[in-house]
Amino acid sequence: MALSKEELLDYATPDPANERVEWRSGKAVVLVKTADLRDGYARTIVTAHFEGFGEPQDTFAMKRESWTLRSNGKLEATLTSALEAHNRAHH
Repeated sequence: MALSKEELLDYATPDPANERVEWRSGKAVVLVKTADLRDGYARTIVTAHFEGFGEPQDTFAMKRESWTLRSNGKLEATLTSALEAHNRAHH
């Protein structure tokens, strides 16, 4: 999913080495894994991977197309909460 600069910085944490990048936008790839458990239960694992696009503020830094950013868990928590609410509504 495409992310604005604000969404990217809300859901992901740049590595300290990339703190001096002027972010423009980003994208997230979300992976949802489910496994059936006993007694009608299921386990769902949600993970997100982020890529940010921007320009380094250091004029001598190597030019790059994108940077990998670490998730801060906020997007996964939002999606998991929505999934839980959806399941409660149907049971």
